[in-house]
Amino acid sequence: MNTRRGGVPPRRRVGCDWETGWYYLNSRYYDPDAGRFISPDDVEYLGADGSPNSYNRYAYCGNNPVMYADPSGHLFGLITIGVLAFLYTPIGGITAQAVVSTVSYAGMAVASIWDEDIRADMNAIGWNPFNTNENAVLGSSKVSFYKGMPVFRTNGDRSGTFYAIALKRSADAVELRHERGHGSQAMAMGVL
Repeated sequence: MNTRRGGVPPRRRVGCDWETGWYYLNSRYYDPDAGRFISPDDVEYLGADGSPNSYNRYAYCGNNPVMYADPSGHLFGLITIGVLAFLYTPIGGITAQAVVSTVSYAGMAVASIWDEDIRADMNAIGWNPFNTNENAVLGSSKVSFYKGMPVFRTNGDRSGTFYAIALKRSADAVELRHERGHGSQAMAMGVL
C-alpha cells in the first residue's frame, strides 16, 4: 500500500485504488506521488489552446484541476476550441455588439433623466436603437444610435469605431456610413 508520513496511510477520497494509491477519475488514473496521470492525452490535443501547458500530454485541464473539471479527459480542448470560435467568429462579434448597444442604451436612458441634451438626442430618433435617419444622428449634440450601434459625438479631429461610433462633430453622412461599415466588419470578424 502507498504510505506517507512515517508509514501512516494518507487520507484517500472516493475513487482511490487502495492497492496502488492511484485515483481513478472516470477516464484514467492519477498518481498523487508523481503528481501526474499515468496515461497521456491523445496527440490531437497538443497545443490546442496555444499555452505551454497544452503540450504536456499528462496535464489535466490545462494543468489546473482546481479550477477546471474534465471527466472524459477531452472536454478542456473542446472548451478551448469553443472560446476561440467565440472570439474569432461572427457569433462573438454580434454578441459583443449586442452587449455594447444594450449597455449604451441603458446608460443613455439613465443619463437622460438629468441631461436634457441626451434626452433631446434620443427623442430625435424616437428612442429607436435601429434608427436609420442620418440627419437625426448628425444633428445630435451628445449621443444617438445608427443602425443598432451607439453613436457618441466627440470634439476630436477624427471619428472611430469599436462596437460604438465615436463621431466627430464635423462629420457628414458619408463618414457616418463609413464608420458604421467598420462596425459591420467587427461583427463579421469576431471580438479579436
